[in-house]
Amino acid sequence: VMMALEQRRRVSSFEKIDLTGCKIGDNGVKELVDFFAEHPEMTPKSICFEGNDISDDGCISISKIISNTACMELKAIDLQENRSIGISGLQFIATALGGRQHPLRLLDLRTRHRSDCIRLF
Repeated sequence: VMMALEQRRRVSSFEKIDLTGCKIGDNGVKELVDFFAEHPEMTPKSICFEGNDISDDGCISISKIISNTACMELKAIDLQENRSIGISGLQFIATALGGRQHPLRLLDLRTRHRSDCIRLF
């Protein structure tokens, strides 16, 4: 993923990055968020992390991109089927959203056991 992003740096913006089922885990999320922190012009409008074994630690990284004012293109984050996200992970994200100047509009947290899809207006 990182190599593909480096090669596409000439592109002004991405619509969507879909990492469904890639199993990148918390470390992959951190690398991706670090990349966007260094290259905010590459931030997509939507990132799909569905089914990637993300836990509360990955939510720490995700909260950083939400609160990064340089990454204002991001409008939607899909975290479906990441069952290891618990209350503390959700608290990190909620804290980032609470003090945000960020235009995030959709945060999808659905799993087979949880039906939380949050639209932010």
